[in-house]
Amino acid sequence: MNNGARFDIKDPESLVVHKDWTVDAIVLLPRGRFSFVYLRNVSHVSGAGSLPRLKRRRGKDESDS
Repeated sequence: MNNGARFDIKDPESLVVHKDWTVDAIVLLPRGRFSFVYLRNVSHVSGAGSLPRLKRRRGKDESDS
């Protein structure tokens, strides 16, 4: 984070970003705790292994058909 804080996210399901959210996320922590993250304060992200499979988001001007 911009303030030097870090979150080690080992399980992708520990990071929650709703499809309608644009700048916020929730990090699920041990013992039922969680932190809200303002994504504009994230200064760096790194990972290892295979890239996650992401579902393609449909744009606002695309139809359902």
